[in-house]
Amino acid sequence: MADDAKATVAVHLPADLVAKLEELKQDREADRDKSVEELVREMCQSYVDVREMARQELANMEELERSYLERPNDWDDAEEWAQIYPPEKDKQT
Repeated sequence: MADDAKATVAVHLPADLVAKLEELKQDREADRDKSVEELVREMCQSYVDVREMARQELANMEELERSYLERPNDWDDAEEWAQIYPPEKDKQT
């Protein structure tokens, strides 16, 4: 259940959408005992979580691109890896 101490805002949904939610929640055992309000709250929280992750990914992508533009050679470390972890020689000879 939601924390009752948090401020809430009324959301108006079309009656046919609420009826469809009531009908469809019967398809999942985990949803049958939930109110429409709980389902909507969970869906909204899921949306917020996904959008926040998308923002983080965008910020990380911009940081990676900026790093590459500032120091493009930092990404070309194949020779260093080959020295640290030499490729195994063919053992079938």
